[in-house]
Amino acid sequence: LSDHPGVIHFSAGVRAEVYRRPVNDQTYDVALVLVFATQADHDAYQEAPRHKQFIAEQSANWAQVRVFDAHV
Repeated sequence: LSDHPGVIHFSAGVRAEVYRRPVNDQTYDVALVLVFATQADHDAYQEAPRHKQFIAEQSANWAQVRVFDAHV
């Protein structure tokens, strides 16, 4: 999922078990973080063939997907 036009940051990782505070969400296993240069880059990513291929190939492995879009 990395190396798409407009991506200025990409990272993925598993939930850190050491962070078990009441404010920490414990209901996920893997986090994916993408930061785009512009909203247009984000929108293009949503329609990118590689992104759609990833979803098609991997979605059977997911019990749930949650997306948190934000301007930073």
